[in-house]
Amino acid sequence: MSDAEFERFRELGGAAWLRAECRPRPARYWEVFARPEPGRAAGDSLAERAGIESRAMAQTPEKRDAQNPALLVAGGLPGVLAWRQQSGVFRSYDDPARIVRIGVPGLADCGMVVAVTITPEMVGRTVGVAVQAEFKAERGAQSDAQKNWQRAVEARGGVYAVVRSGDGMRALIDRVARGEFGGR
Repeated sequence: MSDAEFERFRELGGAAWLRAECRPRPARYWEVFARPEPGRAAGDSLAERAGIESRAMAQTPEKRDAQNPALLVAGGLPGVLAWRQQSGVFRSYDDPARIVRIGVPGLADCGMVVAVTITPEMVGRTVGVAVQAEFKAERGAQSDAQKNWQRAVEARGGVYAVVRSGDGMRALIDRVARGEFGGR
């Protein structure tokens, strides 16, 4: 972003500038908010003053150590359908003053259906099992909303687990595929 563009941003104000200048170039939106204004110290960006958390754009330990390896493991296994479930709050691109909420509070990070072959005692059918995996870093803990979601999933016969690595995801899937899960 040139100094002239930055000055225009300051003149118009954030939302007006975004509507006038950024729509065709969405990458500039974050470039502006991450850059400190002239005369301000590094780390004093518009993003921080506007309350936009720059951590959301960075690779967090949960993503690096748990989510990415776990989704790669799940995606490579036969009989497993896994997807990333988004839940949270962000600012609208069109109007940064507008807050947008998506998902259900406490929703697990990953949803899955794991094909389970029922043993002869269980009629010999293959069924899908609803599995919810919450990714956490090694020392990460569930929020109260996530614990509530876990109770809701388990009360309906689903499987919920905290996953901290690709190996943890593989162990969860193997456990479910062997039929080692609760239910009604």
